[in-house]
Amino acid sequence: MISQQTLRTETTDRAPRSTQNTEFFEGLPDGVKHTDLLRLVQNLEKKIGLSSAAVLHLEYLVTHTREVDWQPGAVPIVYRSVQNTATDRRRTERQIHNLEKALHQAGLIRWNDTENYKRYGRRDRHGHIEFAYGVDLTPLGLMYERLVELNDRHMAYMAAFTETKRKVSALRRRIRNKLRWLEELNIDVEDLNTQFEDVPRIHAGMTITILTDILNQVRQISSQLDDLLQEHRHQKPSMAEEVEAEETGCGSKQTSDTYSQQSVNNL
Repeated sequence: MISQQTLRTETTDRAPRSTQNTEFFEGLPDGVKHTDLLRLVQNLEKKIGLSSAAVLHLEYLVTHTREVDWQPGAVPIVYRSVQNTATDRRRTERQIHNLEKALHQAGLIRWNDTENYKRYGRRDRHGHIEFAYGVDLTPLGLMYERLVELNDRHMAYMAAFTETKRKVSALRRRIRNKLRWLEELNIDVEDLNTQFEDVPRIHAGMTITILTDILNQVRQISSQLDDLLQEHRHQKPSMAEEVEAEETGCGSKQTSDTYSQQSVNNL
């Protein structure tokens, strides 16, 4: 998991701050909307150590801002009271504070509070915030490029995982066929069959490192079966040709794990 420390930009201390003293926000890049920020966090949810509940609360906060709040020099502050927020979200005020604490620890929000932590604000007739005290989403905006980088790495990792999983599944199918063919030739494959049955099953929480180990295991078993088939191909030439055709068609000899290993090394 990516360390939260790499994302954290603020301390966990809460102190009264005013909108006027907030650091200058340069705004989001051209073509990027605040909803794009939210989607990035949703994609990276577990990678940055957030619960689904925390991400849902961030969604609530982001949807309570306007596009003008994310323009250069503006400050995206949600000044709806904790009580009203809790009512909207059907949660207790304590739960709201805990969710915001989790978002703060992940470096996604900070607070722009009065001394008694009351939240309120006002917009002008153009919709711009004149003053506001509440949850400041500036850290989320400042983190856009970092979130994009993490998301790109995450997507590359998932693509490599999916490709490696596909290779394992294809090899499993070919191994079953080879075992069946060898059994038809009355060749003893009990040991190899036991090895094959002992290969771990793939599950969602598995890392690509473990998945690559599984791929190597099934490749080794498949190679040993190939040796046996080659050794006894004279007993049934048509079967040997069928095996070779399947191997050539699937391109098992041509595949490479370079991309998968690079993805692992980059995470």
